Amino acid sequence: MVYVFKEPITFDDRRLWPEATNLPAFFGTAVYAIEGIGIVLPVENKMKHPQHFLHRFGVLNIAICSITILYNITGFFGYALYGEETKGSITLNLPNDQILAKSTQLLAAVAIIFTTGLYYYVPMEILWRKIGHRIPEARYNLAQAGIRFAILVANVGLAMLVPQLEPFIGFVGSIGSATLALMTPVVLDTIFRWPHDFGWMRWQLVKNAVLGLFALLILGVGTYFSMLDIIAIYE
Repeated sequence: MVYVFKEPITFDDRRLWPEATNLPAFFGTAVYAIEGIGIVLPVENKMKHPQHFLHRFGVLNIAICSITILYNITGFFGYALYGEETKGSITLNLPNDQILAKSTQLLAAVAIIFTTGLYYYVPMEILWRKIGHRIPEARYNLAQAGIRFAILVANVGLAMLVPQLEPFIGFVGSIGSATLALMTPVVLDTIFRWPHDFGWMRWQLVKNAVLGLFALLILGVGTYFSMLDIIAIYE
């Protein structure tokens, strides 16, 4: 924000509405941003007072609203400053010859280091059930640390091989996140409520149908246009 407000903000040379072909990739990226939804149930189950998690002003709603506000502020003012030159991560647009910019990039990296392990919670639980019985109990901690480290190295290696981040984020979001964050909860909720527990005028069923169609739209159209962007990079 310091760099944004150093100069007067103007939208004279900014496109206020993107091309229609860019919207599917945007939705894929937006859904990717809530990929952490996979750890909702594990976190709720570990809470001392689980009822505070899904309350109207509970942990989940406050966290999602706060993140949404921060994302919108950063995206809006970031585009206002850099326009079409805005990169996949706004920190990449900051000048590399200034201490404040370098400090921001360093803090972003530290934040990723300390939070990326959260995404391994569910995969590790599933993987450990398959291989945990083959490892001596005295080496449990070492084995878990080794597996987590191997996954981290693989992720970093893949990230280093990617020349441009934006299309790949949209691609992963369109396939994985649309399925995990939208389609799977909709299907499970519909099965759980079937056939009569859908509320007044079956509004819960209508809501699930709309979300399901939206997920299919992101899955199909978003994947298609993200693939076109990826192919264009390597041509």
